Amino acid sequence: MSTSPRPFPLTLAATIGLAGLLLAATTACTSAAPTDGGSQASTSLSTEDTADASATRPSPGATLPPVAAPPASADRLASFTVRIVAADDALSASGTAAAIAFAEQNGADVEASVSAAGDDDAFAAHLEEAVAAAPSVILTVGPNAVDLVDSASANNIGQLFLLVGAQLPEPTANVTAAVWPGADSRGTVSMAETSPDAFAAHVDAGLEAGFAAILADETGYVYELPVQ
Repeated sequence: MSTSPRPFPLTLAATIGLAGLLLAATTACTSAAPTDGGSQASTSLSTEDTADASATRPSPGATLPPVAAPPASADRLASFTVRIVAADDALSASGTAAAIAFAEQNGADVEASVSAAGDDDAFAAHLEEAVAAAPSVILTVGPNAVDLVDSASANNIGQLFLLVGAQLPEPTANVTAAVWPGADSRGTVSMAETSPDAFAAHVDAGLEAGFAAILADETGYVYELPVQ
């Protein structure tokens, strides 16, 4: 009678060695197979790049030269709602008229609230109404009641403000300003000696600079016009 050969029993050492080979082979296959590791590395790099870009961005309130303005057109601001808050003094009135014309010519939906000169309570009430309306931007022209704008903007960080012919004493990231020599006050001041015509002559350029920054998403800075 023939007998089948019995399997040769594995020694303990051989068993351990075979298990090690299997584990090494499994590890090698796992390493060679495509994983999400590449995308994770890419995400990490993207995060670092974003951090580097943020690190090079100026702090809010930094003074910069104007950004390039997009070509003028009848619909450049077609998606914008602009709420102008102004005082009825000679200086602000000339600038406010220019601001209304600028907004309308560029297709914005514009509304102006004008208070009597020196009536801070009315100006503050108009600011509150403007904030409640949540427009694309709240616009003020000139240095009157800048302190009130400072308070309103600090208490409403989600609302964008644009100041033309003045800037805030304590800038915040939601406030953009366009200034020029003689119209760069950091607080509420009297400009009784300033000619309304001379002031109004730079308002259009200030509006261009301010809205160019908004359209380019470069808000939160003070843009100084190169006026000689």
